[in-house]
Amino acid sequence: MTMKKLLAVLSAVLSFSAAAIVMFWSVPGWAQPKVIHVPAGFTTIQAALDSAAAGDTILVSPGIYTENINFRGKNIVLKSVEGPRNTIIDGKQQGSVVTFAAGEDATARLEGFTLRHGSGTVAADGKVYGGAIYCFSSSPTIRRNVMRENVVTAACGALGGGIAIIGNSAPVIAGNHIYDNTVISFCDALVNFGGGIFVAGSSTPSLQENTITRNSTDFGGGIAVMDSARPMIQRNIITRNFRGGILVAELAQPVIGGAPRTGNDIAENEGFELERRLHDAGQIEKVNARYNYFGACPPTEDEIFPRNEFDTSNCRRFAVRTYFPLQKGNAWTFDGPVAMTETITDTFTLGKRYLFY
Repeated sequence: MTMKKLLAVLSAVLSFSAAAIVMFWSVPGWAQPKVIHVPAGFTTIQAALDSAAAGDTILVSPGIYTENINFRGKNIVLKSVEGPRNTIIDGKQQGSVVTFAAGEDATARLEGFTLRHGSGTVAADGKVYGGAIYCFSSSPTIRRNVMRENVVTAACGALGGGIAIIGNSAPVIAGNHIYDNTVISFCDALVNFGGGIFVAGSSTPSLQENTITRNSTDFGGGIAVMDSARPMIQRNIITRNFRGGILVAELAQPVIGGAPRTGNDIAENEGFELERRLHDAGQIEKVNARYNYFGACPPTEDEIFPRNEFDTSNCRRFAVRTYFPLQKGNAWTFDGPVAMTETITDTFTLGKRYLFY
């Protein structure tokens, strides 16, 4: 074959390949993911969400956006350009600020916003859930947001001032700052749970590297875990919440810490650090909580590491109602001397205080 003929063949092959590529991208139903800008392309975040398709990314410029948004089953990325300090979604006390309730998966992502002034979503059971975020049978990724000043109120039954995770949900909640959220109801029954985060149903969320502080409710000021939920709660700071750090109730089986370098800092909460409530005999008898930092009152030098990060000015309390055992490796205090499980070595030598903010 002459060089001239060879070049002609190569040219034909390349032309066919290019045409095939063009044809491939022009097949109906196939579309490249696009980037949508707010407010340049749409003046509201919800309008951008409504126009987006799976795989799209919405980038939101700094500003205060007064609206309540719903992903409506779309697996898209919603991200701020300059982070939560400069990009605020204000729910104006007219429902949850953000809703995931149509089966969104891990590719639905919310990142870099402040979510404030949410009031929750009224569910089929008449209770109100999730001031900042309502997640029902969905599994989005929620990273690096601030959730503050959300107030969930109900006639009888308010749950999850910051986030409510119910149904069969498995979201990733990581690196968020959840503070100053409140749940309130006006009936005599104590049915308010989860000032910061409420987890229930058969949900299996991953709660990692969040700071959960100054939230308040009747039980579980920081986190409340109920029903048969099995969250992973690791490397969080859960501190200064009213009515406790973590409440575990009913058939729930969370993993709280669980291994070296996965421990939580659960201290200085008013009421208790970790509480276990068992309503019926034969239910789950142990809380899987190892390698966490709960504190002691007062500690000895051998009980804590690193010593220079330990604050001895406040006594911590760690209560287990009905006195069912914890797995070994934790310590707590009542009004008297330090009480402990089989050993406190795991907790205080490996359960360092983690600081993320």
